[in-house]
Amino acid sequence: MKFDEAEKRKKGRKWLLLIFLITGLISLGLWVKGRMVHGKVDLGKLTDPLEISYVVEPTAEPENKNFENQKNGLLSDLNNLISTSAGEYSIYVYRLNSGESYGINENEVMPAASIMKVAVMVRVTEDVANGRMNLGDTYTMEEADRATGSGPLQFELAGTSYKISDLLNYLGKNSDNTAWLMFNRRLGIDTLQDTLNEMAMTESSYTNLTITAKDIARMFAYIYRGKAGGETGRDAIWGYLSDSIYEDRISLGIPDGVNLVHKVGTDDGVWADAGIILPQSGKIEPFILVILNKGVDRNQATNIVPEITRKIWDFESKTSGV
Repeated sequence: MKFDEAEKRKKGRKWLLLIFLITGLISLGLWVKGRMVHGKVDLGKLTDPLEISYVVEPTAEPENKNFENQKNGLLSDLNNLISTSAGEYSIYVYRLNSGESYGINENEVMPAASIMKVAVMVRVTEDVANGRMNLGDTYTMEEADRATGSGPLQFELAGTSYKISDLLNYLGKNSDNTAWLMFNRRLGIDTLQDTLNEMAMTESSYTNLTITAKDIARMFAYIYRGKAGGETGRDAIWGYLSDSIYEDRISLGIPDGVNLVHKVGTDDGVWADAGIILPQSGKIEPFILVILNKGVDRNQATNIVPEITRKIWDFESKTSGV
């Protein structure tokens, strides 16, 4: 019957289609097997024309995934700490490798006090590098140079001559005010203001001895990157700023053995410190720490400045890395 023949032809087409599908699946399997590379399918040829990229999900969560939350937590802790004390604080941290930064009131104009002496070191170091001055040159102390306060030169006789290198040492390690005045009178305030401008310290005034925490970071980064007389100049300034007689602020908040180059600033209501912390382990990138203040109670500030440093060091230990 024609009906039976039609059924047979229909069934035959189904079998042919089934055989074709099975053959196709076997061929595809063999093709995939041939494309296997180290146990994974090489999809490059297939996906390249479509410009499809594949993102491999990490097997573990990144350590710094919650960096912003952790940073905000730190800043909240610091704000709570300084709010319990008299006066105003400005705090700034700048990571020298990554460029990451954070702070509190870092753009606020504050008293620079003796931290401004670092600008003198930059000016002299650059003049030495450019041949305008020699570290063996001498300045003779005059009575008009005598300045009371910090440093031993205030007790020396007028008419005594000192090498430039020795005066820089007194300036850094002893924060000597007489050495500072000797440089100021000979270099000129305008020249030293120009030095601040060269370092992009646009919110700072040498005449008024005012500065911002962010400007101080610019100055220390300038030195760190060899802008002040190259590596030789940088190493010389590090020598002047290491192991000073004033290791009673940032120094107390970092572990023993961690290198620190810094300059303190002290005045009525001012108990400040700023510098570069240089961890040796390589697990923490070097960073600039600036702590400025005004109107503080000295007894409170002697505890608060190291405590600020400890909190920042703990944070950097957990979140920073080269």
